[in-house]
Amino acid sequence: MLKNWKSIFLALSLIPCMAACTAKTGEEDKAEENIPKLTWIVPGSEQRDMASVTEAINEITVPRIGAKVDIQFVNETLYADRMVMNIAMGSDFDLCFSGYLNSYVDSVQNGGYLDITDYLAESEKLKSIFPDYALEGLKMEGRIYAIPNMQILTSSTGLFIQKDLAEEYGLKREDIHYLEDIEPMLEWVKQNKPDIYPFKTGRYGGGLKNENLNQYSYSSEGIVAAYDSQGNISFMPEFDSDDWSEGPKLLHRWYEKGYIRPDIADINDDENEIYEKKYAVWRGAYKPGGEEEFNANYNFECIAIQLTPERLTNGAPSACTAIGKNSKYPELAFKLLEEVNTDPELFNLIAFGIEGKHYTKNADGKLHLKKDGGYLARGAWKFGNAFNSYILEGQDKDVWSKTEQFNDNAKKMPINGWNFDRKNVRNEINAITLIKKKYSVLSNGSEPFDNYIDGYIHELTEAGIYKVSEEAARQYEQWKKNNER
Repeated sequence: MLKNWKSIFLALSLIPCMAACTAKTGEEDKAEENIPKLTWIVPGSEQRDMASVTEAINEITVPRIGAKVDIQFVNETLYADRMVMNIAMGSDFDLCFSGYLNSYVDSVQNGGYLDITDYLAESEKLKSIFPDYALEGLKMEGRIYAIPNMQILTSSTGLFIQKDLAEEYGLKREDIHYLEDIEPMLEWVKQNKPDIYPFKTGRYGGGLKNENLNQYSYSSEGIVAAYDSQGNISFMPEFDSDDWSEGPKLLHRWYEKGYIRPDIADINDDENEIYEKKYAVWRGAYKPGGEEEFNANYNFECIAIQLTPERLTNGAPSACTAIGKNSKYPELAFKLLEEVNTDPELFNLIAFGIEGKHYTKNADGKLHLKKDGGYLARGAWKFGNAFNSYILEGQDKDVWSKTEQFNDNAKKMPINGWNFDRKNVRNEINAITLIKKKYSVLSNGSEPFDNYIDGYIHELTEAGIYKVSEEAARQYEQWKKNNER
């Protein structure tokens, strides 16, 4: 009996403690709910172990800036359309990747990004890491709406080739100077590797750009800026420019020879097929350490061959990070930009995950990424200042100093620092974009060039492409005059 009373007494004595603990837990939960969460949208595959990385990120950001971070990956082929929709709907995302997949200029002109000029002017942390030409390229009517993700800022085209295929074929890097030089290997792949497509191109605009080094292409507008040795600029429709037809004609020749997949006109998303080794050769942006970066992130190795010299052609970089115009927490979002771009620990956590779980360090300090570890973001450049990135195994220990030299030594084109304001010709550009999609056969090679070019030129002309090129010329001359004062 006494034993039972002791049990009852013990149970009763615990009630106040349990009540206090419950109240404390409730207060903690409430406090946890009140911590702002910053949504950051970036291109990439969904990460299986995102939860543990998010927890580790928040252990840094909550005490430091008073906010949690929710990184949301969106498939690369869907990313641009998703961001266009987010901006059109007035979504309240806090940060996003912008650039080659999500036009900085278009997003600013559509009212999608916050003007951060004043924030940046007061941030000694950030101003010190950007060269003048990097920030100049982001100016829209003198204001800045994103910060550049410091990495390769120049434009240089390269060929990427499955390494095992290149070795089996006996490819010599020194034999490849132009795109056409790879054709003998494409024929060999076709004859000897029936399960592999020799060359990758895309359904919409993923074909061959004009590699003329004396001009810059505005793809969505269908125009180019051509310049001479004195720096004089001429704007014109791309079909009036030198050598424009060579790319589409070459693609169709390759399509007829069987180097391009026969169903290319019906393919919307084939990015994952690179990872599955379905393509032997594809084009991409060349940069120092790019080959090793690819090899560290994927389940096979490639070799990269530079085709065109590096040049700084236009203002807005291909990779930058913006704050959404309708962000509920713009000050906190900017603080996060400061921390990610200046704190190597936080940057590398976001880029590579947790040491021991998602990567290990070799004896030389270089990273070995665990490709089955559950977190493989595939590209530190998506998140910010890649000069703070860990060195991946296979990369030169001086890769970032070489990248900086690559940027600084690149030929600066006369058009650098100017961004085309599209608002006066928005309707024409929208029509041009639709026409270019309609004639996607010109960028994937699936139909003869001569069968479509007349209709293409006629429809673009009717849509007002000459008005667009004239507007670009007018704006550029005004910008040039203002900068000569």
